[in-house]
Amino acid sequence: MTQEENSLENVNARKKRERFELHPAWLKDVFIRPKWTLEKVAEQDKPVWLMPLLVITVMVLLVAIIGGPVRKANIEASMQQPPDGFQYWSDADQQAYFQRQQNALSPIFVYVFPFIKEAAGYWLLWALFSSVLHLTLTLRGSRAPRARYSNLVAWGMAPFILRLIMQLLNLLINKNADPVIPPQAAWIPADARGFMAFLKGVLGAIDAYWVFFAVLIVMGTIALSGLKKGKAVGSALAALAILLLFNGIPGLISSFLGGLSGSGGMYWF
Repeated sequence: MTQEENSLENVNARKKRERFELHPAWLKDVFIRPKWTLEKVAEQDKPVWLMPLLVITVMVLLVAIIGGPVRKANIEASMQQPPDGFQYWSDADQQAYFQRQQNALSPIFVYVFPFIKEAAGYWLLWALFSSVLHLTLTLRGSRAPRARYSNLVAWGMAPFILRLIMQLLNLLINKNADPVIPPQAAWIPADARGFMAFLKGVLGAIDAYWVFFAVLIVMGTIALSGLKKGKAVGSALAALAILLLFNGIPGLISSFLGGLSGSGGMYWF
């Protein structure tokens, strides 16, 4: 075989490795046989991360579309109840308030921005945590390539599909578009500042779906890293702790920018 033929064969092999594979059956298996599924994911050198992220994005789109009328109704209801002391505002301030409310009724604010905000958050979670997990495990001695961590984190995010399904049911049954805040986040007042605002964001990240996500990540890390079980589990938990700390940042920033209360935790994506 000539050098040119060998080079061409290497290029074709690389393209084949880089071709996306969807594996839709794994969406069921990751809930029924999580250990087996994550072991399969850990074996893949090809990108297999698209399917769960695609389903999450479609679910976010459905939540944005179905929740649009509910959000619009909430805004219209708030317009009927002006803020305290509204009657003492100047005419210009009152007019500006009503103009802002009218702008908030536009499709961009009712449909587009909620979709972009939440979808981008899930994709950011995947990209950020893949890097954090890869770095953490590499520092502990793992030699698995980053592409495999991207696959693992994407499939580990499958529980968030269940969260989005519950959001859809909440919209359809209760006509409620407000995010469900985990009870531990309610321990800290909504107007908290500084470190307490940061802590509220961290606590607000932890719901049943996040715990399921964490369990899948730990299970997948054991299969993927090539490290001893204790070392792999400790490294995965350290990476998850770093992720939780990231979730406190939006609340901290909001408290410094005028006390805008966030819902905390994972709901910033």
